[in-house]
Amino acid sequence: MPTEVEWEYLARGGSLTGTQYKYSGSNNCSDVAWTSTNASGYVHAVKDKTPNSKQLYDMSGNVYEYVWDWYGGAITPSTPSTGVGYEYAVQGSDGNVGPIVRGGAYNYGDDAAEISYRLTTNRPEMRWANCGVRVVRNSQ
Repeated sequence: MPTEVEWEYLARGGSLTGTQYKYSGSNNCSDVAWTSTNASGYVHAVKDKTPNSKQLYDMSGNVYEYVWDWYGGAITPSTPSTGVGYEYAVQGSDGNVGPIVRGGAYNYGDDAAEISYRLTTNRPEMRWANCGVRVVRNSQ
């Protein structure tokens, strides 16, 4: 799984400068995401919507994606070595309450599909029909 910082970097198309969209690849949610406003209550096949500039599909909407980090409250500026601008709490530190999911889902509103939206599941042992995992690997 990507860290939360990695997930946000990818959702923003690999850049934190230049054009910034509200959703991953567009300012129009219905172009890139399945949410409660257009999904008719079910998960859709991957690649049915427009990808972002990194050619990644469904970073907004369809199903939430677990990230490695656990919820820790506010974000803090990162060190320059991360290259992405923010750092989030790491798993188990500082009173975190549960794993974070990002990206929104077919049964949540458009606001949950915004790149900046963060949600904790509170129950890491539970399985949810609207949550999944994006597999990533180190480029080195």
